[in-house]
Amino acid sequence: PRDGTYSLVTTTGANVPSYADNGLAENTVYYYKVRAAAGGGLFSAYSNIASGGTMAYGIYVNFTVTNIADAPWNNTAALPYEGLTWLNLRDDANTNTNIAMQIAQNFTGTNPAGLQTGNNSGVYPDKVLAESYYTETDTAILRMTRLDQTKRYSFTFLGNRGSGGTRITAYAIGDKVVTLDANDNTQNTVTINDVVPDSNGDVFVKVYTYLNYGYLNAMVIKAYPL
Repeated sequence: PRDGTYSLVTTTGANVPSYADNGLAENTVYYYKVRAAAGGGLFSAYSNIASGGTMAYGIYVNFTVTNIADAPWNNTAALPYEGLTWLNLRDDANTNTNIAMQIAQNFTGTNPAGLQTGNNSGVYPDKVLAESYYTETDTAILRMTRLDQTKRYSFTFLGNRGSGGTRITAYAIGDKVVTLDANDNTQNTVTINDVVPDSNGDVFVKVYTYLNYGYLNAMVIKAYPL
């Protein structure tokens, strides 16, 4: 706990600005404070306390009709329509999470023209890169339900359309917006961090066209303890 007993993790060398604390337990919050050391056993006061949580689990979603990716991917495996719901999404340990995803506002359609690497050397497998749900002039909304209000979440997005010219997609949660050019994109993702579900345990994800068209091939949700 924040006010508990602290133990020394490490003492760095002079002028070292950072340290990676590895080998931590999952789904756990850690608290840290640091101080500077000078010669002769002199020390500064401790810093303010900083905290960080390790990942509890990840959920990987592949937006596709026919390009079914292997675990840990949850494949939508359907044409999109408003109200379509996927129950009990599985996490990266292949465990049912009880979390559901629903299309609250529909996409324009699907697009099978994602650029593939041919050897799964992209940030995600070729089957995930191959196909997307897309938007044109509309805004699609995904409703994530049954999320844990004692956790915060990150949402990572990838859009990919082969040889289509500049096609910038916007992804929004609340007032946080990130954008990504989907053109020939096999490597780049964007992330919205520190998302906390509302009082109903819901998070609403908006996907829309920032320039020309918008694409959603993959969404990766990671949960961390508050």
